[in-house]
Amino acid sequence: MPTEPTDFIDGWVTMAGNGAAESMSGCAIHLYAANRSMQDRFFYNADGELLIVPKAASTSQPKWAGSKWRRSRSW
Repeated sequence: MPTEPTDFIDGWVTMAGNGAAESMSGCAIHLYAANRSMQDRFFYNADGELLIVPKAASTSQPKWAGSKWRRSRSW
């Protein structure tokens, strides 16, 4: 975990990448660590091909077809 206050955006680090911009294909692997909330900031993914997998702590995620929230547990 970061020692200074770090949100999701500041804690995002690219570890590896593969592909070519000319062919518009490829992939990348990123890691993230955060220890504070994203106050007055947001993250927008226009590509739609992003999978975020939390490894530790808990996050609030909406259910697929409901308005209730559930808590995911640590792995």
